This record gives sequence, C-alpha cells and structure tokens, in this order.
Amino acid sequence: MGRWLESLDIDVPLVVTRELLAYFSQTGSCEHKMGVMPNCIDYHTADPFYCVPQVRVHGVKAGHHRTGRTVDPDDPVEVDTENLSAVKNFISRRFPYLSPEPISVHHCLYTNSADYHFILDRHSHFDNVVFAAGFSGHGFKFGPVLGEVLAGLLLNEELPVDTSLFSLERFQHSEAVKPRIIA
Repeated sequence: MGRWLESLDIDVPLVVTRELLAYFSQTGSCEHKMGVMPNCIDYHTADPFYCVPQVRVHGVKAGHHRTGRTVDPDDPVEVDTENLSAVKNFISRRFPYLSPEPISVHHCLYTNSADYHFILDRHSHFDNVVFAAGFSGHGFKFGPVLGEVLAGLLLNEELPVDTSLFSLERFQHSEAVKPRIIA
C-alpha cells in the first residue's frame, strides 16, 4: 500500500511487518471450539498475545500481536524462531489442555500506521480516489463498515461513523501522533 500511495504523491508513514501465528491442538478433554472457548487477548506483556478458538480448522490459533519483523512485502518468508518460542511459551503458561508444540505455523503481513489506527480518506487532488490502509492486523473485522465508509467517501454521502480519527491530516503534525497501546 505504501508504494501505491507514494505513486499518488501521498507521503504517509506505513510499516509492514511479517507476523507469526500458529495452531495448537487439544490434548485433554477440555474443548477449545468456538462457542465453548472465548477469543482472548493477554495484555500482561507490552505486545499482547491472542488466541482464537477452533473454527473450521484443527487447532487453536495463537500469536503475539505486533511483534513481527519489519519487512518488504516481497521478502521471502522465514520463521521467526524467537517469536515462535514466545507464542509456545504463552500456550504452555495459559492453556494446560493444548499441546505446546504447534501443528502448523503461518505468517501474515500487517501494514501499520504510525499510531496503529486505520487510514481512511480521499485523495486531495483526485475526487474519484479514496483509500484505506494501515489496518495493523485487525481491519478484516470491520469489513462491512469500511465498505460503507469508502463508498460514502467516494459518493460524497453522509458517513455511518465519524472518520476524523482516520484522516491523513493527523500525520501533518507528527508530534501529536501517538501509538495506541491496545490491540
């Protein structure tokens, strides 16, 4: 997204990180399926760990939020063994009925804005260009309302929510941009 915005002469600080997530299997009779186990976020560390119950896959999804290495999106994928070790340690400490060894390890890309908030705005010179970026690993949860916001921006309609927090204007005063600390 950063390259695309640069091509439109939009200078916005975006950082891409490669995040690690792993799936852990159940070892005892305690179920870890959707409807039985809640989603969880452990804020006892600077960057929280998260878990998602089994949903159409074998294993509980777990990761260490916003701890991935800064990368070029086209870089080859390498397993971050330090991050994987931290996630395995988290599972060992918090989930006695999950195997501490993952059944699979995956990676995804986060595009982070400087304050970890979304960027939702229109181009200052081209009325027919709107954009959304910097979802920091959680934009998918907001898909329906993001679609409404982007359509509203493009069509100059009243927006379903206040989007002033997400405008590009906030980056004009970098000293005022503070990273949010929660997931």
